[in-house]
Amino acid sequence: MSILIVGAGPVGLTLAVTLKKLGIACRLIDKEAQPTNQSRAAIIHARTMEVFERLGLVAPFLAEGERVYSVQVRSGWDNILLDVSLAGLPTEYPFFLGLNQTSTERLLTTELLNLGGSVERSVSLTGLRQNETGVEVTLAGADGAQSVETFQHVAGCDGGHSTVRHLLGLPFEGETLDTQWITADVRIDWDFPGDKALGCLCPSGLGFIAPMDRDRWRVILNAPDNIPLPVADWTLEKIQSLCVDRFGIPLRLHDAVWISPFGVNTRMAPRMRVGRVFLAGDAAHVHSPVGGQGMNTGIQDAFNLGWKLAQAAKGEAGDKLLETYHEERHLNAARLLSMVGPATRVVNWQGSWATSLRNTAMKLAGMLGAGGIMARRVSELDVNYRGCSGFGEHLPSLKEWIGEVAHEEPAPWMTDCWDFSKGPKPGERAPEAHGLLRHPGELGTRMHQACANDLRWHLFVFSGVHPRIDRVDHLKALVGQVDSRFGDQIATHLICPNLHQHPNLWIDSGLEAHHAYGARQECLYLVRPDGYVGFRSQPALWDPLKAYFSGISA
Repeated sequence: MSILIVGAGPVGLTLAVTLKKLGIACRLIDKEAQPTNQSRAAIIHARTMEVFERLGLVAPFLAEGERVYSVQVRSGWDNILLDVSLAGLPTEYPFFLGLNQTSTERLLTTELLNLGGSVERSVSLTGLRQNETGVEVTLAGADGAQSVETFQHVAGCDGGHSTVRHLLGLPFEGETLDTQWITADVRIDWDFPGDKALGCLCPSGLGFIAPMDRDRWRVILNAPDNIPLPVADWTLEKIQSLCVDRFGIPLRLHDAVWISPFGVNTRMAPRMRVGRVFLAGDAAHVHSPVGGQGMNTGIQDAFNLGWKLAQAAKGEAGDKLLETYHEERHLNAARLLSMVGPATRVVNWQGSWATSLRNTAMKLAGMLGAGGIMARRVSELDVNYRGCSGFGEHLPSLKEWIGEVAHEEPAPWMTDCWDFSKGPKPGERAPEAHGLLRHPGELGTRMHQACANDLRWHLFVFSGVHPRIDRVDHLKALVGQVDSRFGDQIATHLICPNLHQHPNLWIDSGLEAHHAYGARQECLYLVRPDGYVGFRSQPALWDPLKAYFSGISA
């Protein structure tokens, strides 16, 4: 039995690519006869690009998209409320990428085809029931002919009107906001940098313009006075008139390829897993386009689910790991909706008193440095699963610490513990670090780059900034144990500040990696395939590591 993926948008395609890269058979179906020709989601954030890097396919996205390094919010052309710079983000991708959804789907489809996969179109899911051994589904082709097939698992990536969610009988809880927005993809004649996005919050409404690929710009507006307009009234001339009024500058919109009004829903399913069936992306949660979070969140749903399904399919993990998908991603969706919903209402305020209050608060927030916080949040680099069940940590007890001191083992002192406490905690994104050298004379690489196109767990063992030779030998032996026991599941990396001969050694001569991970003294970090810290230990010990990994794989 293989895995059935319903819906071949960016979410379903990402899941299929992840599974195929991990050697898992899957079938991807879509009820539409052709891929979308609408640009729809047009922003790819930094965290999603890190996902693409881990999948080994970030290069074609960077080649086609437009890099946007800051977002400027104004209440008039001469009044800047907030300038959110992305350039200082702690990532190799300190920007968001403007790229239409059609291109995103094409690039993912190309990768899927290269991996031997395919998309079956004009195939609809019409029935679903499951038991302890599999999921029986009814599929209908374009000619109406039906077939009944059984799959190990089913993933519903079929959008806000999800058939999978409907067949599971799950409600879609939330609300529809009393507003109407319009999106248009156009070319613009104006004098504004192509690496910035521009927002406007004025008494007559909001406006947002961001660069896209192919010399186009994404324009988003809300309806005047929050009164919905008939679709026929949303002409290019109407959109240009609103832009001139709200942004306060002359500009000319032309060559529109997509104009579409839409309503704003804030909804989510109560569960993202029911037995052997999973929901991802808009099938599980929908919200407004504020922040461009929708597609990015869905792609990260798919990546989180993909490696876990693969481990289950290979017999390397069981129900315990699969349940963490719902726990982690439903928590993230709830957090997202709790922020995006109120933010949508605030930016949708109209009238002089309300907008004056909002804009004053936003300007004050910018003066207090809120731009950096917003940049990390919007880029999704601050997404974390702290407190969820699938993570672990080992720190010595007082008794163990005394024993280590007595036997001259590397017991952490207060400064070591303080440094380690500032490193990434279980459930947090593993940070980037540059300049690692595998051998003297080689060009430096990045920690994330060392994991690119390798969807195993990654174990980073740090020697500490002043390692003893005997302890380095101990760490080499630890790495050898991991290679011997879990080598097909865990890639190992020994990181030292200077050279100690070992095949998996990285030299951290500038100590950037040690500082990023709070590794003043020896320690280890086990990073999951999706780039989050699963387990950490100080000092670096085999038994706690083995116990954690054996437990999470049970």
